[in-house]
Amino acid sequence: MSLDPRELLATQQAELVRALTGLSGPPEGFLTGHVRAAALALARKRARSVARAWPSLVEALGQEFEPCFALYTAEAPLPRRGGPLADGRNFVRVLDRQGKLSDRARLDALAVDLRYVSRSAGLVVRRGPSLAIALLRHPRQLVLAVRWPGQGVWRIAIPLGRRTPHHSSSAELSQNSSGVGW
Repeated sequence: MSLDPRELLATQQAELVRALTGLSGPPEGFLTGHVRAAALALARKRARSVARAWPSLVEALGQEFEPCFALYTAEAPLPRRGGPLADGRNFVRVLDRQGKLSDRARLDALAVDLRYVSRSAGLVVRRGPSLAIALLRHPRQLVLAVRWPGQGVWRIAIPLGRRTPHHSSSAELSQNSSGVGW
């Protein structure tokens, strides 16, 4: 039983997409070198897009950003929703598990989590109030942030660790009405 021309084209396109995303070899009739070159160009474009959306990751990883991101993309498909912001948020989770996440990237992730819900397909905009938490390492502190639509973002930083007689352990409360950055 043969496929009708549309089904055949759809099958061939799916094979090409798998090859371009590194999930399979090139389909029959395609030059291996050309497919690999196109796949490499697409992977680099994906890395550049995430680097623009998450500059704190590039800053923290330096020269290791591209190799780390390449390892991540070998296992993680591109999210269907949320573009580079969602792709970067998934990459942040991987870096956190590996112990490679900077405090700045943790705060950036917290800001994203205040505005979006992570789903299997990517990021979805939150409609109501939200709460997010980040544990920073240097200095050790717990950051709690609340976003109330139309009212802004509030955060509180709670120092963790030993208290010394010369230092207070009071928390710092601040408001960021724009809800962007820290």
